[in-house]
Amino acid sequence: MISSKKTVTACSSSDDDDTPATGDIKTNIVGTWELTHIKGWYWADDEDESHITVDKSPESDDKFRFSLNANGGCIWYDYDAGTWKSYSGITKYELNANILIIKDSYSSGDETDWQTCKRFKIVSIKGNTMICTVCLMDEGDTELTFTKR
Repeated sequence: MISSKKTVTACSSSDDDDTPATGDIKTNIVGTWELTHIKGWYWADDEDESHITVDKSPESDDKFRFSLNANGGCIWYDYDAGTWKSYSGITKYELNANILIIKDSYSSGDETDWQTCKRFKIVSIKGNTMICTVCLMDEGDTELTFTKR
């Protein structure tokens, strides 16, 4: 099971006309990507797990990164107690046009389950910046900005 604490699934109602070219994505996707900004729906810091809109840098318990290699290999990292810790359950990723799919080795095949299958819609990937959207529950799109490390 992926150890990330939050639940998001991919969805978008935006127009796909500005989709980055698959070749651009494949060329630029290899490397280590760290979540550096969250904009849109997210969890409030309350026991009810209610949702609020945010425009912020991730706090320590929201931080994660992933390393992608050219052969489809992936290593997932969570930030815990001041250090990055790899999660051994994630070992691969797939690209389906502009959708980045990172799968847990425990995946049941249900690609809507954030715990075992993370789906990111790549909106932009240029230089050291990748912007993706994911959907938080039924609230709407959340924009995640990743920086290549």
